[in-house]
Amino acid sequence: MNPFRLFYCLICLIFLLFVLPLSNAQTPPQATIISGPSGITEYEDVTFWWINDSFTPIIGYYYELDNRGRVFTESNRVSFFGLDAGTHTFRVSGVDANGVEDETPDERHFQVGLVPQIELEFNDVSSLSTFVRLNHQLRGASINEGDLDWYKFQIPRDGHLISICLKRAGGIGQTTAQVYRGSTSDTNKIAELIVDESNAQRECITLGVVEGDYFILVQAQTVDADFDEYFLTVPLV
Repeated sequence: MNPFRLFYCLICLIFLLFVLPLSNAQTPPQATIISGPSGITEYEDVTFWWINDSFTPIIGYYYELDNRGRVFTESNRVSFFGLDAGTHTFRVSGVDANGVEDETPDERHFQVGLVPQIELEFNDVSSLSTFVRLNHQLRGASINEGDLDWYKFQIPRDGHLISICLKRAGGIGQTTAQVYRGSTSDTNKIAELIVDESNAQRECITLGVVEGDYFILVQAQTVDADFDEYFLTVPLV
């Protein structure tokens, strides 16, 4: 036999016996947390994001906080509001189409220690914005529908993700938070949060941000006098 043909046949045999079975072997799904609190955090509303860190297609994820019971979701993010002070553990694992689950869930340990920042009144214009401490909870209040509360924070360098969370303890009113980059012109508005009865008076968003100044305008569209207080957090994730 031609030596070149023999060599070719050997290569094909090796591929069929060893390479092809390995390429078809199913690797277990692997969920990896890419953002969320770790260590000590001074805010009680947290958001976690994760990805499928394997080549195996998946149908969803199981997540769990503090052994409260696993929850299945097709999403790759979840928010928790009003966590108690103390230590918490979050876990997430992926599940593929055959029901195979990640045997090594990714997890984060973090500790909530609440030291809320208080809104400084007379912040009804952007030039008098209350400076927001990142990774802290801020407590403010809406006096009436015309009460504008301006806030400002700074991002030190490019490549960050931030979560912005707004919530009230309850009630039937509606409150908006408009987010601006650089200046407060309409063309520089990059996001808006709306909290009302439809979302249990709470919402979180995650944004990619670059270095610079950012402004948040919080305004109650309708005020529930029994729930005029609100909470705002801007953690780096």
